[in-house]
Amino acid sequence: MIKYFVFLSFFVVLYAKPIWIDDPSMGGKYVGAVGYAQKKVNFKIQERKAFMQAQASLSHMQNLTITDTSVITIDEFGDENADFSAEISSDTIILSKEKDRYIDEDGSLYIWLIQIKGK
Repeated sequence: MIKYFVFLSFFVVLYAKPIWIDDPSMGGKYVGAVGYAQKKVNFKIQERKAFMQAQASLSHMQNLTITDTSVITIDEFGDENADFSAEISSDTIILSKEKDRYIDEDGSLYIWLIQIKGK
């Protein structure tokens, strides 16, 4: 019985969703945001989409205006290609860093950004 409990506990911890996904501020300790992207053939596109989403969320908290354009195309070989652009309209600079990332069972990526300094 104890062997099964230990194994089950390890399995639950291995696939447990990080707390910061539901609470990016970690109870007020950080100014943080989470970006999310579903699994893509090209991981760089998935990563960029999640990162830009987290940046936009951080900017929204600071009342900044961001125009974000993402165009994803699939070529004749089935490869995904992306073109991204972002424009920030403000005199405020938000410096942030990636605090953590998590890939769930279906391959979706979560990126947690925290603000490290603001002007």
